[in-house]
Amino acid sequence: TALRNVYNAVCRGEICQGVAFSQVGGKDTTAEFVEWNKSLQVCLEMMGVASHVAQGGSVKEKDSTDVSRFLNRILGLKVRHQNSLFKYFTASMEATIVAAKRDGTYTEGVTDIQASSIRLAQEPSELFTNIARPTSAITRLTVVTVDRGISWADALTRHRKCVGQYDGFYASKREQRGKHLYLLAVQKEKTPHLLYITRPNTGPSSYEEERGDLLQRYNSITAEQAERGWTEQYERTEDRCIHTDCRLGSTCRVGCRCTRVALLSGGIISLWAALEATLTRNIGQLELSKEQRSLRVVRVQLDDGSRLIGLRYPEELVPLVESSLSVESATQHRGLTTSQATLTQGTVSTSKKIPSTAAVIEPVTPVNPKCQHRALNPPVTLFNYFKAAELEPHAEEESGEADETRCNAFKDQAPDSSPETKENQPQGAVTTSAAELNRSAVKRDDTVKPTIPIGRGRGKRKSTSNNQPAGKKSKQTSIMSAFASAGAAPPVTNVTEDELQVLCPLCQKGFSAKRGNQALNSHLDQCLAKST
Repeated sequence: TALRNVYNAVCRGEICQGVAFSQVGGKDTTAEFVEWNKSLQVCLEMMGVASHVAQGGSVKEKDSTDVSRFLNRILGLKVRHQNSLFKYFTASMEATIVAAKRDGTYTEGVTDIQASSIRLAQEPSELFTNIARPTSAITRLTVVTVDRGISWADALTRHRKCVGQYDGFYASKREQRGKHLYLLAVQKEKTPHLLYITRPNTGPSSYEEERGDLLQRYNSITAEQAERGWTEQYERTEDRCIHTDCRLGSTCRVGCRCTRVALLSGGIISLWAALEATLTRNIGQLELSKEQRSLRVVRVQLDDGSRLIGLRYPEELVPLVESSLSVESATQHRGLTTSQATLTQGTVSTSKKIPSTAAVIEPVTPVNPKCQHRALNPPVTLFNYFKAAELEPHAEEESGEADETRCNAFKDQAPDSSPETKENQPQGAVTTSAAELNRSAVKRDDTVKPTIPIGRGRGKRKSTSNNQPAGKKSKQTSIMSAFASAGAAPPVTNVTEDELQVLCPLCQKGFSAKRGNQALNSHLDQCLAKST
């Protein structure tokens, strides 16, 4: 939320709510703020998270909450711009926290453990004291005993406050291993078909139950009939599951009234990966409840009024985490037999042991040509991929010679238009005009097979005749065929079948028409690769 507020404020030319300009920029003057905000807009464009901010652009939604990308991208800015933008972000985060505390939404991600009684099972102890860690924060283990049950006296007190038609005690219709189950139901206000459920071993349920579903499985009974069964179920589940003869024994905790909850507090961020890996590795071996299978921050209030907050973690997995961290720490502090190189006057020494805390000077990594080309050149898109084909010098000469040959052919076939010829012509004879000569030349040229450009796929010759049957839909040309026809050379006359050439639309290189499609496509792929 804080990062999104910063991005939106910079794009709109405003200051974040709850942040003063004197905290992040300088004096509270409009001119200075406008200039400072413009510099931040340029920074956002340089970071690649926004474009055209001055013209009303905004930050992409996927980048508006990505703090990791923000911290990574600001490293490419100048130092003073880094400090300015990061200071703005931290000020916005502090303002967001203050607003959340004021609205009561600051601890929405923390789960409260509700119970009738919560007390310390043992004094808090320090963990991982002999393990080298990147932080000096101490990690503590606190184990509390949570009693979720409701005694008969408390249940009777709640029953006296019931006024609904379906409020009261209920007993299960079917016995489970020779025992009935008991509960107290209270109608929900303004929703009479929903009921709050309270059981002697687990206390109030966080879910409501439909009245019809309850009446299918339970019968309504009086308080006198429920007292004995309620008390027995409350006492039987103090330290064991609700099943009478459970085959799992003490490992089954289903319906147990008193449970032990282990909380890790203090420095746990640096241990998060090890905690999560150990839990994932042993989740199939332990009979963990749904709540214990995920790492969740919880808060409890003890019977003496003090509060504790920490990460809920299975108590039996704590020794495994400590053992895993000890092995990892011992490996790091043990001298590593190096295959790493110690650079000493340009020579490599591999006979020493380098401790984990020693600095290793590595040679400068050479620049990767591909990465350099990618960084210095714009990405290839549809708009800059296709370029106009340029004829090579030899191709232009061949085209000129072809034009000269065509003109000579026209002159040889044209009638003599000299004055002597005109005098010798009989009266009434019509002299051939230049327009007729051109039309006849064009007609003759249509009979000559043109140069065929390379196509992608089939290498068949395409007819240039425009005589198509009436009503027949013309075949749609592909972008490659249109590109090839645009770059094709003019038709050449007096060319035999053996001399007919196929021109590449990119480099105008000629190939014999008898060559196969595989050679032509291979050459075209090479041309495309060079153009990128």
